[in-house]
Amino acid sequence: ASSEQAKSLKKSYRKTVEQQINALKELQTFVSLCNQSIKANEDILDYTRLFEKNRSKVEKNMDNASAAGITTEVHILTKKLESNSRELKATAQKNVDTNNDKEAKAQIENDIMPLIESQIKDLNQTTISDSNVNAARKNTIEMYYSLQNYYETRKETITIGEKLDKIDYNKLPKNGKDLEQYEKPFEQELKEVE
Repeated sequence: ASSEQAKSLKKSYRKTVEQQINALKELQTFVSLCNQSIKANEDILDYTRLFEKNRSKVEKNMDNASAAGITTEVHILTKKLESNSRELKATAQKNVDTNNDKEAKAQIENDIMPLIESQIKDLNQTTISDSNVNAARKNTIEMYYSLQNYYETRKETITIGEKLDKIDYNKLPKNGKDLEQYEKPFEQELKEVE
């Protein structure tokens, strides 16, 4: 073969290898994103469990304080928690009602997270003297931190989902034979040269 033919074959071969490498990188990215998605969803479940565990502690502490006759502080904290819950539920509902990922992330960042932060700050500034009510407040704050982690991870799952949506799963190689498709142009050119 002339040197021009050899150069052309070499170029064609390199293109084949690059396409195979790119296909494998795309597959690796897909698998990595799937693993990240699984981990993030497991984290969301863990934050939900932690939230429920702390909520149970809050109820127990409030019951103990009520039984001890600390009704004023129990009432104050209960009203605050009910108000916070309604406000958070209304704000979070907007996030649930949207199908737009960008909008959902913006709502988490601009509406939900600042609300949770302000509720934590408000709870920290609430004056409480009873140890049971104070323990309930601390557990409530832990609940809110769990919510923050939940929503941060929720934003992460949205981002992962967006990246996964950009990958055409059907074009990913599933076995070694799928990589052979990239060799056809090179093999054709090689036959012509021979």
